[in-house]
Amino acid sequence: MRRRSRYSLWRILFWGLVIVVAVAFCRKLYLIYELHGQIAEAEETRQELLQEKEELENRKKALSDPEVIERKARDDLGMVKPGEVPYVR
Repeated sequence: MRRRSRYSLWRILFWGLVIVVAVAFCRKLYLIYELHGQIAEAEETRQELLQEKEELENRKKALSDPEVIERKARDDLGMVKPGEVPYVR
């Protein structure tokens, strides 16, 4: 009887340890899964920001063109060259 109870105690301790290790392992796997999701989300945001940066750089180049500057000054600000007669639309 004494031998059987000692065997049962070791068996309980073994399975308890197995369960604790399994739970810890599963938690780590879930953490890794969440981190991969965050990495994917950050990469998507990065791509969107790179695209926005490229669009803004293209717009900056376009706004540096003297013809575009003149057209904006005339249309948006109502400016005229010396000697021209302004009119309101």
